[in-house]
Amino acid sequence: MGIDFESLLDLARELESYSGYMSSADKRARDRLRQKFDQRRREIVYSLLREGPSADYLALSVGTRLNAIKAHAHYDEATIDFVRRELERHIAKQGAAHPVLRFGVRWAAPAAAVAWGLIHLYPLLRNLFPGVWW
Repeated sequence: MGIDFESLLDLARELESYSGYMSSADKRARDRLRQKFDQRRREIVYSLLREGPSADYLALSVGTRLNAIKAHAHYDEATIDFVRRELERHIAKQGAAHPVLRFGVRWAAPAAAVAWGLIHLYPLLRNLFPGVWW
């Protein structure tokens, strides 16, 4: 498994720095950072599930790799535990779903966006190329 947990841990560390009273700008920055964290977490979980082992094995494997990072790296124990909880929860949730359902959920929004774009571009294309059969 060539998964890079360091980027996720860096995002988690930065996310944990937001605490206490926050201005509206700080809240927006925290929300943007949380979106980046969630996106990276989803990428990691989808790439792990693509490899094929069961969700239980993946959760154990992720825990083992994070323990190794905890022993050697410069991350707080709270940060690593936060990432472990998030990954294990997401692995369990996505691992319970059928692969076809995971595929559908992952690609439904981009497919809908492409379909919407084509529907709206059809009149423009039809007017630009009147000799072509549409």
